[in-house]
Amino acid sequence: MTAMIPSKQHISTIAKKIAQKKGLDLASLKGTGPAGRILRTDVEKMALPNSILLPQHTHMEPCFYLTIDVACEELLAFQAKVNQKLADSEKITLPECVLKAAAVALADVSEINPSPDNGVNIRWINRSTTAVIDGADKKSLRTLSLEAKDLAKINTAPFKASELLSKTTAEVIGKTAVDVLFKSNELIAGLSIRVWDFPNINAFFTPPNTLSIGALQSRPVVKNNTVQPGNVLTLGFTGDTNTAAAARFLSKIKSLLENPIEMLL
Repeated sequence: MTAMIPSKQHISTIAKKIAQKKGLDLASLKGTGPAGRILRTDVEKMALPNSILLPQHTHMEPCFYLTIDVACEELLAFQAKVNQKLADSEKITLPECVLKAAAVALADVSEINPSPDNGVNIRWINRSTTAVIDGADKKSLRTLSLEAKDLAKINTAPFKASELLSKTTAEVIGKTAVDVLFKSNELIAGLSIRVWDFPNINAFFTPPNTLSIGALQSRPVVKNNTVQPGNVLTLGFTGDTNTAAAARFLSKIKSLLENPIEMLL
């Protein structure tokens, strides 16, 4: 592919070389340098794979919001027991438990999944990276956890944008992460999951459905007609489909998380 670089366009030498190497069309690119000069960083950003960026949020489509609280005492005990035998780098997190529960629930409440024939595919959103985990309902909790961790490496690995363009990309951010990331372009996700550091929040809407995971919080809960200290996780759902099905979906996730052994059956 031949790079398209207008003759009158102001562009740095290194940026021009990268554009020629990648065959980029710079005709519509606005540089961030002085007088609109195109810099190396402008070209590197343009060359980044599209799947590394978050999908555009849809603000114009009508949607509804639901929330549900999950009592996490059993889940925390389950998590602690499972993690006893795992290395620190492999320990399962609460959001990963929600990922597993959502995958099982999505298979159970088929109305939420717009393309059930394509299986249960979940878009896992980690900071500025998004990719689809395919066949999520058929994968074990540990497998889902490892895939989510591989995707997280895209944000935490100490690489420069220019390294993403080199042949060592898989070495920089992990082969599994790269495979899942680029394969996601061909998959239809029935659900997007976003993790937040806030206790209670409904996610920006990524069609057709979005599940938000709030931060774990300690607060009083009523159990056996008495007020006791407890740990609660709030889940938010944003969708544009069937509110009754969405309610069943959230209730199924709640049931699985409050009885975590059921996720393994």
